Formats: sequence, C-alpha cells, structure tokens
Amino acid sequence: MLPRWDKKYCIGHKIIDSQHKKLFELAQNVESAFYRYVKREELKQLLIELFYYIKEHCEDEEQYMREINYPHYEQHCKIHQQTISNMISMIKDIKSTNDLKEKFYKAIKHKFIEHIIYEDMEIAKWKSRLDFIENRILDDDLTFEECLAYYTCECEDFIHKVPLSIHYKIQSGATQFKCKKCKAILKFSDQDKE
Repeated sequence: MLPRWDKKYCIGHKIIDSQHKKLFELAQNVESAFYRYVKREELKQLLIELFYYIKEHCEDEEQYMREINYPHYEQHCKIHQQTISNMISMIKDIKSTNDLKEKFYKAIKHKFIEHIIYEDMEIAKWKSRLDFIENRILDDDLTFEECLAYYTCECEDFIHKVPLSIHYKIQSGATQFKCKKCKAILKFSDQDKE
C-alpha cells in the first residue's frame, strides 16, 4: 500500500508542496486502478494526466533548486530526466492493460513517491540550512564569509569549520578538501553546531 500524503513531506515551497500533494493523490488513483477492472482508455487517460503533471512538477522543482543554489541540482535533474524517460519507455512497451497497471504501480511507488519522501526532503534540509545561515547573518550582523559550514573527517570528535564560499564549491562538486591530519576527504555534516 502506498503512503498517504502527510505535511511532513512538505519542503517549504507552496507550489512544490501542493504539487507533491497532488502527486500523492494521483498515486492513490493509480493504486485503486491496480486493484479493480479498468478499461484501457481510462488507464491511458490516468497515465497521460500523471505524465504531464510530473513533467510540469519537475520543471517547477528544478527552477526552485536553481533559486536556492541547491548543491545536488545536477544529480536531481538527472533523476527527473530518467524518470520521464522511463515513463515514455514504459508506455511504449505495454503488452496488456494488466501489464501497464503493474508497471505503472511499481513506477509510482518506487520512483515518484519514494523520490518525494527521500530525494526531495534533501532540498528541504538544504533550504532549512540556508534559512538558518541567513538568519544568523541578520541576527548576529555577520558577513557571509563569517558564516560557516561544518565538516567531519576520520579524526575522532573533530569538526572542521569551513567558510560558506568553500562549502558551496565542495557541494557543487568543483573541489574536495582533505583533513591535514588524517588525510580523509571532508564530509559535510548537516548538524548545526553552536
């Protein structure tokens, strides 16, 4: 059974959150079609509606990720492209209505819903961290360069404080930094340190 929409899946963007809610509703429609007799035309209409909605949603979500400089933007876009490509292939390879229902249900469950629950929640974490940093700048009269991101290595109980300009370079994949002591590549810690 598919999970139901819950506010805990919100990423903090009104349009994206309403689209996610709608995708959960469409997924429920697909799930109900899986367990009952459905005419091929009805299933086809449901598939077309979902396909165009997902495509529109991906475009809106990608725009939002650009606006907040999401560091995993490229990877996330590839997942979107692959999802849409897989849907097109799935439509082309239909052998029967039951075959379509089964493939469609699996795609909804494993690609769309799990994508929202896991991948899109990473966008929410990133935005939350940005909001925290922006509030810290405003509240503490700090400059952008004085704000830090926290990284770990293999040294026990050691936190590397990295300026945001370096953090953004690391997150974009443009560079990597190693600990001078243990020589391990630094890993971003999304835990706020006081």
